[in-house]
Amino acid sequence: MVERPAERQIEGHPHHFHVGEKPPLDVDNMSKPIHDVMNKLVYEDDRQIRQAEITHVRIDAPMVIVGASKMLVDAVRAGRQFVYVRIEDAVEPFPLPK
Repeated sequence: MVERPAERQIEGHPHHFHVGEKPPLDVDNMSKPIHDVMNKLVYEDDRQIRQAEITHVRIDAPMVIVGASKMLVDAVRAGRQFVYVRIEDAVEPFPLPK
């Protein structure tokens, strides 16, 4: 059974795990193509994304990992650059920033 793309409001969280002090691209240049490529696959349109958290994480720096999936931990341990994207239902009503 093939799941249909989500039609509800969602949160998109791309996390770029990279090696070295400086990430190879800006967060805005990274997020747009990632969100665009998921159109019609994960959601109908990236305009459904109501909140996004975009991060760069050095995988060659010390870190503490708590509560992550085995798949994510294994990818970090491999030590190679990758992008991890988490999609969740949007929080309603949207909490205003502090």
